[in-house]
This record gives sequence, C-alpha cells and structure tokens, in this order.
Amino acid sequence: MRCDGAVPRVSVRIEPESITVKSEKGDSTIKWSAVKTVWKFPDVVLLFWDKKNSLDHAFAVPAALLGEETKEFIENKVRENGGQVA
Repeated sequence: MRCDGAVPRVSVRIEPESITVKSEKGDSTIKWSAVKTVWKFPDVVLLFWDKKNSLDHAFAVPAALLGEETKEFIENKVRENGGQVA
C-alpha cells in the first residue's frame, strides 16, 4: 500500500459515555450504548456500531495506542451496554 501525500492523522478520545474519532475529514462521537461489537486483534481494535459486523459501521483503533487499562475500559463499557467482545 502506498500513501501519496500527507499521512492521515486521527485522534481518538475515550470518555465515560462515548468515544470520539477526529480527522481532517470530520469527527464522529458514538455513545457506548450504540457500540454493538468489539473485535480485538494484536494490531487493531475494531468497534462496530449500529450493526454487529458491518465494516460500513465500524472504525479501527491501533492497539499499540491503547494501554491494557484502556482496552479493559472499552470492553467493560461495551459489555455494560449489551454489546459483545470477541
């Protein structure tokens, strides 16, 4: 894969009631109650909202940027709100 131009920058803010993703194209805030599924991989954590497994309704967070405490927080918030962690 090749990137022509500037490397995209994304920031993620994790709060008690929501998660916000910001980029140069805009920002989205998703309440934990809307997150249906979390898939955990060694390099990335995928969060799906609205539909359990649709990549059209998901965003990825690099796992290296999340400490173990933050990963546990995400998992707990999703489970508390009826979602699944895989």
